[in-house]
Amino acid sequence: MTPAVALLLSSYANLMLAIAALFYVAYAVGHFKNIGWLATGSAGLGALGLLTSLVSQWIHPAAPTKTIDLSVVLSLICTITVIAYLIMEKWYDARTAGVYVMPIVAAAAIFQTLGGTSEPITAPHALGHVASTLTHLYVICSIASVGAFAWTALLGAFYLWHTARHQYIFARQTSNRIEFEMNRAATVGFLIFIVALILQNQFSGTVYVDEWGRYLHILNMIFVWLLYFIYLVLHQQFQWRGRFMAWYVIAAFLIYILFLPELRSGWPLIS
Repeated sequence: MTPAVALLLSSYANLMLAIAALFYVAYAVGHFKNIGWLATGSAGLGALGLLTSLVSQWIHPAAPTKTIDLSVVLSLICTITVIAYLIMEKWYDARTAGVYVMPIVAAAAIFQTLGGTSEPITAPHALGHVASTLTHLYVICSIASVGAFAWTALLGAFYLWHTARHQYIFARQTSNRIEFEMNRAATVGFLIFIVALILQNQFSGTVYVDEWGRYLHILNMIFVWLLYFIYLVLHQQFQWRGRFMAWYVIAAFLIYILFLPELRSGWPLIS
């Protein structure tokens, strides 16, 4: 892993820690079980990303030096703190302390992301890092939405197979469960995709030089958003169920793959 990729991974890991802090606060307010799992998962991914980045920088340093960069020390402290907290959370089966620990870790991660460990934080400097962070957040949300929509399509295919192969009366309960999970995955993916749609302007401004490329990217994202919006309206408002909805999510995901530009060109490495 090159030093540039290691630093990029570190920036994504810091962003995941900030997201985890928000999830922990939301969990403390509402005590939603699913949000608690998201908080723990985000913290784990952030710690894993920082640890991988630190190991890579230790194996392949950017340049020979006799001093230790403060950012490396701060990353190491954040990693150890998160890992120790996650062990404690698993040991006591409670997420109560996360609302106090993770915001502090997130503040340190944000301070490092803004460049506070290497140079003074000026207004233009901070705005540039915030813009880059928003682009990273767009990539994370896009990847998460692709995963959710792919899982939705897979469940749709499994629903079609199950209903075709199993006709006995008790199989209906399993079909209903598969359909429930399919609809939940589509809803989660749709909500994450909305965040990506809000942040897409920063992404398109960074990646696409010409206005036509940016315009086409926005149109494609709106089209994908409209596909899943229609699905949710049909399911929630008009109570459409069954094989048609399963075929719909499969077709929608295939259109997503065919029409979204960054899925064809690859994800950018934005520093």
